Amino acid sequence: MDASRDAGPTAGTKPEIAGRLRSIAKIVIIDVAAPLIAYSLLRSAGMSTVTALVLSGVFLVYNTSTGTALSLSKVMPYIWVGIFVAWTVAYGRYQGKKGERMLAAAAAVEGPGTSDADPQPADIAKTADQA
Repeated sequence: MDASRDAGPTAGTKPEIAGRLRSIAKIVIIDVAAPLIAYSLLRSAGMSTVTALVLSGVFLVYNTSTGTALSLSKVMPYIWVGIFVAWTVAYGRYQGKKGERMLAAAAAVEGPGTSDADPQPADIAKTADQA
């Protein structure tokens, strides 16, 4: 019994590869090339950068494939979490430096030895002599 004739075609057959190439070509043409061409044509027509970007982006959104939309819908929550984490870290560092500057300014106004929170060695020695 010859098993080689019974085996069906494996992955990577010609129709399957052609289908993949067709879908990749569609993505490259619709999702990449068309907005770039639209942007360059709008800029050469004299539109501002912002207007050309917005209009070419509308073209992209209008012609977006469902695969691209599905991919973005799965990734966007993680992108927003990353943005919020980065914002929190940056804002925390800003507030920390702001607090350090305020503390240094307050210490400069009071002068050395006038703060109850940080007694000077002379204050400690004076207290020990009085006891």
